[in-house]
Amino acid sequence: MGLFLCLLPSCGTIMLPPLEVVSCSVENNTVFIEFSLPPDLSSLKNGLSVTEDGKKLEGNLSVLGNKAQFVPTYGIQENREYIIRIEAGTEDGRGHSLMETFEYTHSTRDNLTTLTVEI
Repeated sequence: MGLFLCLLPSCGTIMLPPLEVVSCSVENNTVFIEFSLPPDLSSLKNGLSVTEDGKKLEGNLSVLGNKAQFVPTYGIQENREYIIRIEAGTEDGRGHSLMETFEYTHSTRDNLTTLTVEI
């Protein structure tokens, strides 16, 4: 019986492959996320957070097939840092789950610092 229980998680992984994030990008005031399977909108709404310099953003989330889009209410601002986070346990419509929390950082800050010296 103990051997059977040890094998059960492996069988579950084979029968229900995990949901995975394939890519994430920020373009034209929109966060684009592509998954290996179509995510469940309700589950993704609960599992997704987008923060701007540590403050959670409100916006519109939509899903079409394997792709999701999040459009922040006030867009993507200059000179800010954004963190897109999708919690482990986020599911597709058939119960496939994201096994690990996904996190992506996007910065609109200019990394070049200008130093002016007056003589």
